[in-house]
Amino acid sequence: QLEKANILDLYSGTGSFGLECVSRQAIKAVFAEKEKEAVKILEKNIEKLKIKNKTKIFFFDVFNLIKKHRKALIGNIPDGKFDLIFCLKTIYYVSDNINKVLLNLSEYLKKNGIIIITYNFKKDSFSNKYLNDLKLKKMMLKRFKEILTIELNRQNYEKFNGEKMTILIF
Repeated sequence: QLEKANILDLYSGTGSFGLECVSRQAIKAVFAEKEKEAVKILEKNIEKLKIKNKTKIFFFDVFNLIKKHRKALIGNIPDGKFDLIFCLKTIYYVSDNINKVLLNLSEYLKKNGIIIITYNFKKDSFSNKYLNDLKLKKMMLKRFKEILTIELNRQNYEKFNGEKMTILIF
């Protein structure tokens, strides 16, 4: 299903998800990352793989990128929509703006496209003041049709005040 797909990898870090998609014949992967060191590694990975023509990197805060830089973000993406959007691990960075982020993301996703969002939930974390995995899922259900929800480390979270990760696929 990745063949001929356009991928948007938000909070991409070193780009492993988007780069894997390109290795599986995705047409283009667009990355957004605001951490300088991660972007440097991503650029090296792209150079090493010789796929610069299939990628685009934005060194931006995701909230501002998707809200204010639509034209640049969609570039030469047909109809300005992505087949797959990854928003992994760091969605809580925008937790107080989550409704705005989700509204904007829905404008970037093709009709039958897939969005994958993960949420890391740590007890007593400041970000939980605004958002948790259940609230995020409820918000997502208002805009997208759920495909699958996966929880990782639930026992450790409940027993040892650890961290759990929820993967939401819509």
